[in-house]
Amino acid sequence: MSRSIIKLMNYKSTIFDYGDFSIIFDEYNRDYLKTKIAKLCEEEILVRLTKGIYYLKDRWYDSFELPTKLYSPSYISFHSALYHHSMIFQLPNRISFAYKRNIEKTIWKDIIYSKRLKEEILYNLSWIITTWAFSIADKERAFLDTLYIYGDFYFDNLNELDKNKVIEMLEIYKNKSFSKKIELYLKKI
Repeated sequence: MSRSIIKLMNYKSTIFDYGDFSIIFDEYNRDYLKTKIAKLCEEEILVRLTKGIYYLKDRWYDSFELPTKLYSPSYISFHSALYHHSMIFQLPNRISFAYKRNIEKTIWKDIIYSKRLKEEILYNLSWIITTWAFSIADKERAFLDTLYIYGDFYFDNLNELDKNKVIEMLEIYKNKSFSKKIELYLKKI
């Protein structure tokens, strides 16, 4: 196995962009990197997902990395985060994320879509969990993001929801009518 493959396999992400390749190969010459990436694709070691985004052919990649690699700043939220936190039980057919504009795009086997959040909400990193490769809303933040965007929504499981944390988080949204709606919603559960 070549040193290049070993370096790629040991890297923290499962999806790679030019920034990742620069770090992995300790090379910052873009032309050299393009040649190296093209060779790895030709040898069927790497597969191109979309322009500038690749994954290892024989290794599964984490779909949550895709939207956050393509669109920054963003974080996984709404249906995807709710499912991840077992607040809804039906597996979403798309990967949902918060971003500064609405987007829907199909990339290979994944459909990714974003919902636009105001920048002051999007840029507030409170209650966003940052992992090794992507960021995701915690359950309370996903709950609030979803109700903020969709209005009404059916949740399968709100047993683990920390109501005090939800109330504390309302300041992020800076919307009095939304805050009143959430307070009434919480009284019902």
